[in-house]
Amino acid sequence: MKRLIKRLFLYGWTLRYLKPRQLVYLIWRRIQPAIHIDIRYKIIQTRAGTRHAAIFTHPPPVINPDEFTFLNVSKVFEHGNVDWVSADMPKLWRYNLHYFDFLHQPGRSDQDLDHFINHWLAHNPMGSADAWEPYTVSLRMVNWIKYVLARPGGATDLVAWQQSLYVHALWLEKHIEYQLLANHYLKNAKALFYAGMYFDGDDAERWLYTGVRILSEEAQQQILADGGHIERSPMYHCITVADYLDIIDLIQNSHASIAT
Repeated sequence: MKRLIKRLFLYGWTLRYLKPRQLVYLIWRRIQPAIHIDIRYKIIQTRAGTRHAAIFTHPPPVINPDEFTFLNVSKVFEHGNVDWVSADMPKLWRYNLHYFDFLHQPGRSDQDLDHFINHWLAHNPMGSADAWEPYTVSLRMVNWIKYVLARPGGATDLVAWQQSLYVHALWLEKHIEYQLLANHYLKNAKALFYAGMYFDGDDAERWLYTGVRILSEEAQQQILADGGHIERSPMYHCITVADYLDIIDLIQNSHASIAT
C-alpha cells in the first residue's frame, strides 16, 4: 500500500507540471492505433543544392568495426551481423545503437557503414521496439541524411535509403512528441527540417514548414535571455547549441529554393 501511495504521489507531482496539450497527447498516444506508411506509389524527389559542411559531433575513433561502445559499455557483434534487439543491454544503450551516431565515427569504412544501414533496414520493420520510437527515429534521420549528403554518388543502395528516409519522415510527423516537448520536441523538429531540406515536393514543404515553426518556437522556449538552457544543464545546453548550429550549417551551405 505504501508503495502504491508513493507511486500515485509521484504521478500527481509529475502531472501537475504538464501543459493541457501534453496531457491530451499523452492519452492519445496510449490509444492511437498503429500507423502504416505506404509509399509504393510515391514519386520521391530530392531537393537540388542541399549541402552539409560540418559535423559537430566527434565520436572517438574505432579500432574494431564490430564493436560498439555507448555509455562506456561495449559490445562486440559477429562480423556484419548486428543484433539490433540486444535484449542483454540497457534500453538507453539500445537507443544509442539505433541513433547511428557511429556513421561519423573515424575508423569505420564506407563499406561497413553501408552494410550497417542495409542490415538495419532488413531487420527493423516499422513499429519495432526501440528502433521506431520518435526520438530514436529523429536522431537516425539526421545522421542518415548527413551521411547521404557526404557521399551521394558513391552509395549503391542510395534509392533504398531514400525510400526508408521518406517513410521515416512520414511516420515521424504523425508521432511528434507533443506529450513530452523539450529536447524530444526539438529533435523531432530538426529531423523534419532535415527531411524537408533533403527531399522535394509537397510532403517536403510540409515537413520543412513544421520543422521551422517548431525550431522557432523552441529557440524562445529552451534558450534563456542569458544564453543558457532552460533546464540549466550543461549537457542539454551543448546538445541544443549543436542542433541549431547544424540547422544554420545546412541552410548556409545549401542552395535550395525554400518556400517557407
